[in-house]
Amino acid sequence: MLVISGGIKLVAGINILRGANWARLLWAIWYVLDLLVSTSLSLDKNFSLTSFIIQFLVILFLFLPGANEYFTQERGKK
Repeated sequence: MLVISGGIKLVAGINILRGANWARLLWAIWYVLDLLVSTSLSLDKNFSLTSFIIQFLVILFLFLPGANEYFTQERGKK
């Protein structure tokens, strides 16, 4: 499961840098699912809180107005 999670995050991260809107949605959805699973399985609640804060900030930055402009601009097809 860890390999699948890492693969999804890698694919989403690369495509976020390329400006693919679907990739930021995938990233956000996967982080929410990851948060739910890690919170339910984690014995250390401080780690879960720290993880939640970091993940929340990443998702927040992905949906700020500047990021929306980045993901909606037209890109040239190769």
